[in-house]
Amino acid sequence: MSKICFIGEREATGFWRGFGIDVFDATNEDTARKNIRLAVERQYDLIYVTKTVAGMLLDFIEKINLNS
Repeated sequence: MSKICFIGEREATGFWRGFGIDVFDATNEDTARKNIRLAVERQYDLIYVTKTVAGMLLDFIEKINLNS
């Protein structure tokens, strides 16, 4: 089974917990960045990021993709 996580604001992520998907809340840019790093370190197969979080950290996410 694939390891899947969802990173984003609490209002958008709570729903996914019911499906057994790991959820990381991102209340600000720092926690979002920390949780994305954590998800990469834990080697999730699929990391969903909300549009709001992605907008805040687009350069950071692209950098991680290039290093993966």
